[in-house]
Amino acid sequence: MERHGVEILKYYENLGLTLATIPKGSVAALLANERVDFIAPDDLKFTLLSTRMPAGRRASSSANATSQITPWGVEALRAPQAWTFTQGSGAKLLLIDKGHFQGHEDLPNVPTENCLGGYHDSGCSDYPPQPHGTFMLGVATARDNGFGTLGVAPGIPGTSVFVWGACYEIVVNGVLQHLCDNDRVVEALNWATQNLTPNGVINMSFSHPGTNAAVATAVASAANAGIVMVASAGNFGIEQIEYPAGYSNVIGVSGMRQDSTFATSGSPCEGDNGSNWGAHVDFAAPWDAYTTDWNHQYAGAEQGACGTSEATAYVSGVALLLRAQGWSASDIAYQMALTAKDLGSTDKFGAGLPRADLALGLKATNALAYIQSGKPKLTWNASPLATEYRIYRRVTPTLSPEWTLWAVRTTLTYTDVATGVSSIWGNNSCFIWPSETAVAYHVRAYNATHNVEHVYTSCPTYIANGTPPF
Repeated sequence: MERHGVEILKYYENLGLTLATIPKGSVAALLANERVDFIAPDDLKFTLLSTRMPAGRRASSSANATSQITPWGVEALRAPQAWTFTQGSGAKLLLIDKGHFQGHEDLPNVPTENCLGGYHDSGCSDYPPQPHGTFMLGVATARDNGFGTLGVAPGIPGTSVFVWGACYEIVVNGVLQHLCDNDRVVEALNWATQNLTPNGVINMSFSHPGTNAAVATAVASAANAGIVMVASAGNFGIEQIEYPAGYSNVIGVSGMRQDSTFATSGSPCEGDNGSNWGAHVDFAAPWDAYTTDWNHQYAGAEQGACGTSEATAYVSGVALLLRAQGWSASDIAYQMALTAKDLGSTDKFGAGLPRADLALGLKATNALAYIQSGKPKLTWNASPLATEYRIYRRVTPTLSPEWTLWAVRTTLTYTDVATGVSSIWGNNSCFIWPSETAVAYHVRAYNATHNVEHVYTSCPTYIANGTPPF
C-alpha cells in the first residue's frame, strides 16, 4: 500500500480493514492485488432517527421527582412481567450514538472509561436540542428507582454499558441534522468484536439507504463474535430498505402506534413522517417513548421522542433481558420471533411485537430421548410460563416428512406406546436423517392463551421396528 502512495490513517485489527487515503491513480493497481478484497469509499453518513425537535421544546424533571411512570411501550412489550426472571444484569450494551448525559439519576452510572469514540467527549456528554443518545439509553435501561421513567432492562449495571460517540450535529441548508460517520461506526464495531462478548447487544438507532463494504464486513465480524445487533428501519414513511438494518445479521425494527397500527405519518410527534417498511423489518416496536433527557430532565412525544430510533431501543432492551439469561445471538432472534405478537403484514411489522415475558419464560433444556419397553420416551424441563406441552411427530423417509401434532401433556414426560423402536439415532437432528425409517419428536410449550413459548432445539430421533406405518 505504501508503494502506491497510500496513507494509512487507522487499523481496524479485528476486522482486517484499514482506513486510508488512496491516490485516485492507485485504486486499480491495488484492486488487482490478490491481498486486497475491496476498496470502499468512506462516504456514508447515517442519520439518527428520532423525529425532528419541535420549536420551543419543553422538558421537566420535577414532574416525576416523587413518582415513576411506566411508559406504554414498556407495558406493550410486557417487560414488567419478565422482570421476575431478570432485569438485565449480566448483559452488555454498546450504544453507538451521539453520547449520553452522564450522571442522570435515572440512568445507569456509566463510568467515564466506558465512554468511547471521538465526538462529544467520547460518549460521556450529550446536548440539546435533541440529546438522542440520552433518549435511547433511557428507553432501554432507565432505572427502577421509584421516580422518573422505566426502561425495558432497568437492572443492567452501568459498568456493563458502553457509549460510543460516533455521531454529531450539523446544520445543512439551515436544517439541523444528526449524522454518524461511516468510519466511526466501523471503529465501534471493531471494538465490539473484541470487547463486547459474551452477552453483548449493540443499539444502532440510525440508518442510510446505501450499503458499504466496510460496514458490511464490520457487521459480519460482530455477528461472528456472537453479538446481537439492532438497528432502525428508517423514519421516511416509505417502502425502502435502510442499512445497517438491511444486513441479514442485524435485527431491523419498524414503528408501531399505541393502538397496534403501523406508525404512518401523523401524531403524536411534530414532523412525524412515519416508519419505513420493507424486507429489512424483523420486528415492530413502540414508535414513541417517555424517556430520559439532557440535564436531568425527561422527554416524551412533545419533545420529539418518536421514531424507529425509540423502537430500536425498545427491542434492544428485550435482547438485553435475553442475553442476561445467557441466550445466544441466533437463539434470541428466533425466540423473539417465535413469541412475538402478530400485527399483520411482515413487510411492515416483521414477526410482530416482541413480548419479553414469553421470550424469557422459556429457558429450558432440550428434550431427552429414552427407550422404555421398546417404546420411545421423552422428558424435558419445565418452561415457567407453560400450562401445556405439545408433542409433534415426524416419520421419514418412507412416510410424509411433515410434523404432526401427536399428543398434549401437562406433565414433563411422554411415552409413545403406539410406536415400536429399536434404538436411538445418535445425530439427534431435525434436518439430517438416517437411511432407515426414523421417528422423530419435538416438544412445544404453550401458555394459558396458547401462545407458543418454546420449541426445544433437539429432535429426539429413533430407529423404528418393522415396516411403517406406525
